[in-house]
Amino acid sequence: MNPDLDTLATRLYVTIDDLLIEHPEWAPERPAVGIAPKLSDAELLTLAVLQAPLGFTSEARFIRHAHVHLTPWFSYLPERPGDDKRLRHAGDLFQHVIAHLTRVGVPLVQRRPLARGLQPHRMWPLP
Repeated sequence: MNPDLDTLATRLYVTIDDLLIEHPEWAPERPAVGIAPKLSDAELLTLAVLQAPLGFTSEARFIRHAHVHLTPWFSYLPERPGDDKRLRHAGDLFQHVIAHLTRVGVPLVQRRPLARGLQPHRMWPLP
């Protein structure tokens, strides 16, 4: 595991979870009766935000990557249709969280120098 990525994922999750506690009105509405989601809103948004610094532009590829590499951090990882549905439903929440992260200056990505055949346009997590 990458300790920098571990730190970034932890920081994102804690920040997003605290935001959801402070602003419960941001959370998407759920029916009173039904199956409770296996993945919390904070975990879902952490996964969505981690997709960019890891360099994934395809949600399907990122979900496959997450199932292989990110399972120690998340108790449950959705399959693609479930992930897509929940993310679309949480669009307003996602916008609020990204706006807050931008406002408080949470550094999500930085550019690394070109080395070992890396492409200069790739974005990497901050240490």
